[in-house]
Amino acid sequence: MSPGDDPHLLLGRIRFLNRCIECFRRSEPLPESLCFVPKEVCYKICRDSSSSSVSSSSSASTSAAVTGGIVLIPAWESPHQAPNKKSCKFTIEPKKGTCIRTSGEEYYNSHGLWVKITKEQMEQYRSGVDLEEGWILACKHTEGGTRLVPVEHPDSVSRQQQLFGFDHKPCNRWEEVVDAENCFHLGARPKIAERDDAAVQKLRYIPPTWTFEYDEDLVHYFYDYVGKEDENLGSVKQCVNNIDVSSCSKDPSGGAACLTDGDTETYWESDGMQGQHWIRLHMKRGTVVSKLLLRVDSTDDTYMPKRVTVYGGEGDNLKKYSDITIEDNLIGEVCVLEDMSTHLPIIEIRIEECRGERHTLTSQPRLTE
Repeated sequence: MSPGDDPHLLLGRIRFLNRCIECFRRSEPLPESLCFVPKEVCYKICRDSSSSSVSSSSSASTSAAVTGGIVLIPAWESPHQAPNKKSCKFTIEPKKGTCIRTSGEEYYNSHGLWVKITKEQMEQYRSGVDLEEGWILACKHTEGGTRLVPVEHPDSVSRQQQLFGFDHKPCNRWEEVVDAENCFHLGARPKIAERDDAAVQKLRYIPPTWTFEYDEDLVHYFYDYVGKEDENLGSVKQCVNNIDVSSCSKDPSGGAACLTDGDTETYWESDGMQGQHWIRLHMKRGTVVSKLLLRVDSTDDTYMPKRVTVYGGEGDNLKKYSDITIEDNLIGEVCVLEDMSTHLPIIEIRIEECRGERHTLTSQPRLTE
């Protein structure tokens, strides 16, 4: 449920935001709910079906290695070291059908997502390991391969259902904890999963080596990267990660952002020879297209698209899904793709023919899932 649908949720988040502002203003530790880390997270091994055999084998030395049908999960002393076989401290061999227990502490860097495994958890898989903690590379930044996916541990689910009822599911993400602790609830307040106190305290306080230069770098990073894609995606941001186009006119009012800005008076205008124009949608994982619409305007007869094809797939391996001829006098939407049954990571709309040497499109494409 979004804050706009629930005033209690919206007011709770406003109250919490004010608390965070006060913490910064008074140089106090951040609220515990903002820094919530679950004490335990369980992972199961999952092979990415969209990956190629090449990418799977390249990730075998980092995320998981398969030897004679046995899956081995490498663990390292620190997430700051290069994840190769030389630096691997030990391997975990989970039994078939079981989960790997880790702490909820995570670390992101250029190699991918790391999760911490405590000494107690390590002893379950390998006794006598001379480490206080280990780190597992759960998911690489590179596409494909074997990865670890968080799941509910069967024993934990069974115990919680006995204690709190069959439908009980505790809050185990910081966003859920913030809402649980700060919003008004009709009835019982949601249960919160056990937290990792040491990890929470680590996040609440500014590191002793932090400087104002780091603050400046962080602000620049957020300004340059965070949320920039969503700003230009408008009506399709729930379905699309980003959009590429073949070219744009030099006029800023004809840029790619005009495709999805929700304003039917603005246009994307390409710049190039006929037959070389395309719009490429990088779809969010798991999105299946019910209908893809383009809005065109035949009154602009110089740039009106005449024939459009739609390709989909992954990487350069795209397959044609539709070939549409657009009526000469159409002002409005035309459906170029519909009723897909599978996820297409990339959807490419190619304008094969248009009335002039260039073409423009109004603020769509519009997608429905």
